[in-house]
Amino acid sequence: MPTLDDLAAQLATWPEWDDEQSLVNAVATEIATNRPLYLAEAIGEWKEWYFQLTFMHRDSIEITVTHGDGYTAVVGGGVSYHGYLDDAEAVDVIVAALRGQLTYVVHTRFGIDVADYFEVVGGEAHRLGYHKGMAGLLPSLIKAVPLLPESVSRKRISFAESPAITLLS
Repeated sequence: MPTLDDLAAQLATWPEWDDEQSLVNAVATEIATNRPLYLAEAIGEWKEWYFQLTFMHRDSIEITVTHGDGYTAVVGGGVSYHGYLDDAEAVDVIVAALRGQLTYVVHTRFGIDVADYFEVVGGEAHRLGYHKGMAGLLPSLIKAVPLLPESVSRKRISFAESPAITLLS
């Protein structure tokens, strides 16, 4: 399996992907400098217009981050974010997960996800990747109706401790 360093070296041969290379280098540097205790493996692959980083926790949970061309997905262990993070936000999300400082938040009304985003501990409640959830008119309408019951779930993502995913609410 290719390492993050292998992916960074591959991206270095393509000058048009220098932003993506910077992001991969930042994550690889974080891992090398502050190796998370429960990170079993980190691999990276280039998938035509996107790169895919997969982080394996020692408890067998895998979190995969796909990023590029205006799209970001963070999937695994009950997390299913599909939206947009700019490069700096993607670095913040990945580094926070490695350090155990990331929370994935989902707002639901009548069983429909109407918003999801990330919060970084110490980030002063800054929402990274906030968007309306499912594409289409229905979630937007449901979110806009006042006084409808809304549930909020929070999951802590951590490679610094075990388990990888902790349900907070």
